[in-house]
Amino acid sequence: MKYIKKLIGFTYYKLKKIFKPSNLLYIIISKTKSKFLSTIRAKKIYGIETAKQLAIDDNLEIYEFHKSYFEKFLPSNKNLTLLDFGCGTGRYLELQKLYKKIYLVDISKYNLKIASEVADKLEINFETIKGSLNSIKSKIDIFFCVGVFGQQYPFNKNTVNKIYSVLQPTGKAIFTVKSIDYKNQEVYKEVLALDESSIQNILKGFNFSTEQVSFPSIRGEKESFVVVELNK
Repeated sequence: MKYIKKLIGFTYYKLKKIFKPSNLLYIIISKTKSKFLSTIRAKKIYGIETAKQLAIDDNLEIYEFHKSYFEKFLPSNKNLTLLDFGCGTGRYLELQKLYKKIYLVDISKYNLKIASEVADKLEINFETIKGSLNSIKSKIDIFFCVGVFGQQYPFNKNTVNKIYSVLQPTGKAIFTVKSIDYKNQEVYKEVLALDESSIQNILKGFNFSTEQVSFPSIRGEKESFVVVELNK
């Protein structure tokens, strides 16, 4: 009887650990690719304390490589508008400050509050939008998004169509999609990641180019992303 009780206790502990709410949510997202559930997941992640830490991390040396990499994609034209989807706490605002207007889009009000403070210091003309892709109503010249698709938001044909629809006739989009990293797969954290061929297949019919890039990570290892440039 003693061993049976131990077995029951052990089994209960394991099941509780596997199917705790956060893990269960990730499992459902991995199966359904649900945008609604992905948004809920992201909201749970980005609370006030996480936003404060994100703002601190924005200044880490590892992100200098990221900023230097994406700077080459941003044209020097003061007459253009830019939308930063999933702007976080404003990591890339220093690169974007020359534009006529910046739209800061994020589902976290805490992220947006900090990003707004950064934009004010840089004397940027900006507008905040709390919401997801469907919250975007304005037409913009540059759609910019780093660290969202394939992580906190599913990447599929509908996603591409929406991005394309908000671009001005001569607009372009620069964004990343998390690539499956076979060296270090984190099942519950990267349930929406895709391989490069799948990403290119989704982009078929559009004017695009892709590049697989390994970016330095806060976790100490490089992480694989596919960088997409989509032109209207």
